[in-house]
Amino acid sequence: LETTTFRQDPHIDAALSTDARSTCAHAGWSSQRRQFQPPGLQVAGLQAHAATPSRSAMSALLHLHAPLATLLTLSLIYSLAFSNIFLLPSIFTRQLHSSFMPSAIFALTLPFYHRCLGANPKCNASSMLLPARFVGFTGIIQSFNGQCGRRKRRFKMALSILVILFLFLFNLNNCFPYAAVNGSNVVSSQESRYTIIVDAGSSGSRLFVYCIPARKVGDDPLPTITLCLDAEGNPLTKKVKPGLSSFSSDPSSVQSYIHGLLSFAAKNIPKQYHSITPVYILATAGMRFLSQSDQDAIWSYVQSTVKREFHFNFENSWAQTVTGFYEALYGWITVNYLLGNFAEPLKPTVGMLDMGGASMQIAYEVPPELNPPEDLILPFTIGGTRTHNVYVMTFLGYGTQAAKSRYKLALLHNAMEYSQYSGLLKHRFRPSTGYVKIPKLDNHTVELHYTTTGEEKFILSDPCLQPGLEDRLDRNDLTLSRTILATGNSSSPTIAFVGTGNLTLCIEYQKSLLEKQKPCKLHPCSMNGIHQPAVEFEGTSFYAMSEYWYTSSDLGTSGLSNIYAFEKFSSNALHMCRTPWQSSLTEYLKKNVDPSAIANKHFMS
Repeated sequence: LETTTFRQDPHIDAALSTDARSTCAHAGWSSQRRQFQPPGLQVAGLQAHAATPSRSAMSALLHLHAPLATLLTLSLIYSLAFSNIFLLPSIFTRQLHSSFMPSAIFALTLPFYHRCLGANPKCNASSMLLPARFVGFTGIIQSFNGQCGRRKRRFKMALSILVILFLFLFNLNNCFPYAAVNGSNVVSSQESRYTIIVDAGSSGSRLFVYCIPARKVGDDPLPTITLCLDAEGNPLTKKVKPGLSSFSSDPSSVQSYIHGLLSFAAKNIPKQYHSITPVYILATAGMRFLSQSDQDAIWSYVQSTVKREFHFNFENSWAQTVTGFYEALYGWITVNYLLGNFAEPLKPTVGMLDMGGASMQIAYEVPPELNPPEDLILPFTIGGTRTHNVYVMTFLGYGTQAAKSRYKLALLHNAMEYSQYSGLLKHRFRPSTGYVKIPKLDNHTVELHYTTTGEEKFILSDPCLQPGLEDRLDRNDLTLSRTILATGNSSSPTIAFVGTGNLTLCIEYQKSLLEKQKPCKLHPCSMNGIHQPAVEFEGTSFYAMSEYWYTSSDLGTSGLSNIYAFEKFSSNALHMCRTPWQSSLTEYLKKNVDPSAIANKHFMS
């Protein structure tokens, strides 16, 4: 595959090659790195727009004129004050027409921006502020592992990922109807084909069924891709919980999990199309927390289940953990494409921020005169007319769920080191190898209680919970963070966190999670000692997605004006923080809101 040229359409000539360059009869896309160069892919352009977008299918785009300074909790933007930030809703319309965006990137990012459609009450926004040609995207393909390259195995993985993208778009296995089967079999213009993608995120998996209409002579080189609808007009999507990574202790249980997802697709796709309908199951940062052996065990059951119980077009390599740092790049491309920044006349590009459950990403263009390190920059060329030097970075462990687990274990570690119960707690728990010791947390209290059965219950004060709200340390926290381990000397005691609702103290506590104390070899650094090139805030805006949007919505700062006010966000966060949990719970129940979905909003804000 490293040297093979694929020809699927007289208008498209895409090549995968070891030198990361590709050719196309109609100037397209190239993606290169100097140190590690993944295979390039150039294709004819795409243009996406929303066909008759509905109010329920698109929510507001928020323009943040104020700084994002107080989102320093969990946020890479802690060091990016005074920026313009835009919050993107997590919906986009059901229909996408493609004739400009790079197809490989567009095709595979498509499902991940649909991840909340029809599955989350927040998606049913009543406002629609975007022009018809814009689509709100969120939740990019989740986290590729670390910086691109410097390892042969990473090169091979990146190659396989791009091959999947290529196959998905250009129909080497009948993904798209305009590609001939073995050079023959023209598809009727009345027919359509289907593609199934499962976005296996850290908190759950989302299945999407896409329809690709048959091609006709004179059509644009790339197909129209739409989210298929059922008989009632509802999108063919299905979401299940928990995430794939939760099956690490019992991987065989994933068989019924996958069966339930794909059965939904099988019932809604005509049987005559099953054998030519490809299935892609792509896991993200949640799976990356697991050991390779745990991942392999889960994937083995997933792959065997798909092959044994269904007749879809499927290869083992189409079910895998996404590894690499392209997630941030895909988000950056998508946002700038939707804003028309790649069209003539060229406009300044914007930065992109995304926070999921297990990781967070940042991407923005860096002026060449800053001479940034080559291993942190991806030179990206569109149409052969302009090269963008894009800084991209993924931070595993800084998504909302992973960060909350790290935070809870930081409170426990503080109690182990500095409380009056230090010796007792150290007998029950121990820090893992390489654990970074955090500074002592002020005003942190620890109490020891005994249950009626004589079991130990440690109660730790938590300023990031509303007053009266109690949370527990559970096995998932220990597994996800891996910073503190049970010693096995005795049964693990109950560790409870009881809210005190102190926003100022909460922010101070969370600063310790940014690991700003790590040595910075090349200034400036953001977190973990990682260099982050300076940003020209005078002319650069950032667009924030996923949890940035959700939290703003929950705090009531995503109003119809589409302007985000820093002061309002801070004021509403402070109000939430001080409100007793029981009062909030009463209001949530009146609105039929799941309290568990809101309990951590104080922490997230």
